[in-house]
Amino acid sequence: MDAVSRLKDEGKIEIIDVLGPTVLAFNEAMNNDLSAITGVQRSTFKYGTEERRQLDIYYPPTIQSSKTPVLFWIYGGGFVSGDRVLPLPSLSYPNVGAFFARQGAIMVVPDYRLASPPMSAQYPKPVEDIRDAVQWIIANRDKLISQTTPNPDTDNIFMLGHSAGAVHLATLLLEPEVLAVNSPLRSKMRGVVLLAGYYYYDPRSQLDEHFELYYGDKQESHSALTLLRSAKSKGLNTLPNILFGESEWDPPIVDEIRRKFQHELETFLQRPVKHLIAKRHNHISICAALSSGQGEEWALEVMDWIRSLA
Repeated sequence: MDAVSRLKDEGKIEIIDVLGPTVLAFNEAMNNDLSAITGVQRSTFKYGTEERRQLDIYYPPTIQSSKTPVLFWIYGGGFVSGDRVLPLPSLSYPNVGAFFARQGAIMVVPDYRLASPPMSAQYPKPVEDIRDAVQWIIANRDKLISQTTPNPDTDNIFMLGHSAGAVHLATLLLEPEVLAVNSPLRSKMRGVVLLAGYYYYDPRSQLDEHFELYYGDKQESHSALTLLRSAKSKGLNTLPNILFGESEWDPPIVDEIRRKFQHELETFLQRPVKHLIAKRHNHISICAALSSGQGEEWALEVMDWIRSLA
């Protein structure tokens, strides 16, 4: 975590400034011993015919005697980049999948279409992919069964999204055109963790081109914040349990956007929503640190929250 602290001391907190140095620092730390990642069984499946419709399943390395929670990881990338296994030297996102599997969850990491060329998958196509991945997992429960996971719990699905991934999850919850109000899938979504999402456009986010590529002319009308404000008028009155989070050293606009969205959500739900801070992390290290043995406290808190609901 020293490298993250040095970046903060140098005044570097914007994503573009911390991305490369943060990934490099944790990759160097983990490359000395990759057993925390390689020691976890991973299987790959297709959940559709398109090339991007693939997912990885990570299985706990120790036998789970009770029902095993199923947790989806929805990565970010500004709507325009990202893969379930990023090219070397990055260790993302097998490091995330392996970490949560070691904590006793069956971890599912799906790819989804991106807004950048050549896919140019605009709103809401990536969210439809995520929905279909969840539905595929529920319909193919046998793929979750292993020597260590004889009883996967597909009646209580948990989802964890970071950055653009958090926006996609918020959209999945709030857009009835993607997930109908009366969809049986809604009753199986037990908890959703939203980390450092950009739930509406703000020029200070420095993501103008990303938002334009993804939303097109729907930036205002279909942001997660706008969807939340119109949810009840569309017949949506309940949501699964939600946990917010972000890094202590995320760009300040991330905290401002979350506060506004959280306030609107609490008004909608008529109850408070829990929020966690990943101490001494920036926007990138919160993911990159997992399986390194450093800075994993926030993820353990997430697992405690999941266990309390499972």
